[in-house]
Amino acid sequence: MSKITSLSTTQQEKLNTHCQKLHDFILHSGKDLTREEVESYIEWIYSKIGKPKPIILIFDSYLAQKVAINILNNNKFRESQVESQVWSQVRSQVRSQVESQVWSQVESQVRSQVRSQGLEFIEQSFGYGYESWWLTFTEYWKNEGIVKSDDFNSYLGLNRCGIWSIVYFEKSVFICKLPIKILKDERGRLHSVKSPSVQWRDGLDNYFIHGVGFEKDLWQKIVDRKLEPRELMKMPNTDQRFVALNHYGFERALTELAPKLIDQSKRGNKLYSIKFDAYTMKFLKYTDTVNGENRISFVKPEFDDADEAMAWKHNMTKNEYQNKLRVEA
Repeated sequence: MSKITSLSTTQQEKLNTHCQKLHDFILHSGKDLTREEVESYIEWIYSKIGKPKPIILIFDSYLAQKVAINILNNNKFRESQVESQVWSQVRSQVRSQVESQVWSQVESQVRSQVRSQGLEFIEQSFGYGYESWWLTFTEYWKNEGIVKSDDFNSYLGLNRCGIWSIVYFEKSVFICKLPIKILKDERGRLHSVKSPSVQWRDGLDNYFIHGVGFEKDLWQKIVDRKLEPRELMKMPNTDQRFVALNHYGFERALTELAPKLIDQSKRGNKLYSIKFDAYTMKFLKYTDTVNGENRISFVKPEFDDADEAMAWKHNMTKNEYQNKLRVEA
């Protein structure tokens, strides 16, 4: 068989269609799974590494899986993980689009939730969340008749049951089902101001606004606009503060905070200061040169010159900024 060095236009179109179908399956199908579906596949994996069939534990959410793993790992008869054996005997890891767009965000939030309870976060990078790229690509070539492997078919079959994450131990395996629904914004970031962005069967959902994670109570207060602008400004997490203010409405929030105009340049840049409690924050108000819309951008509190602050925003000195404007004029 000759070596394939590039995809034809038809092959590329078919691959794109295949990738989209699997992407939709992982993120939007909400497929449930049963013990009967995965049992033979798990037994096959453990036979590959010379281990007896383990106890199979299935969970309805990523957080529930991690908490359950801690119960096992805090036991005095702590099991050894068999990750390296499964890794070397069954597959090698390749990162995926799903991981970059969804998995990393969900993992980050659940990691924080687990650690806030004094628990250990354990992940082995198995399951469709981590493995979708190579599984999708290889499945395409399987369908084209190029890849012919019973082992791959079995490993693919396991994931096709609907596995988001799976963690292997010597005598037990912990499986997390796919979410039932995932919501994203137009840029592919986890997002919803009406319901959880990542919805699990047991209700241990994940909440995001434009890719920024929130605990449920804080998310609810923000989407319902129950926090005053001063409370939003005090939020310690800068990403959360930004998206919260954006949802509330920057113009409205800043107006209610009664900002003080510090400097206005001939170019129309306006530098404002907001002071509350022991905090002082400064922001620029300017006109977008591309579409003419008003923009707001927070800057360092030490600035007292609007053009200097604008130059800093563009990683320039004030002289460089002024010279650039002269050239453009």
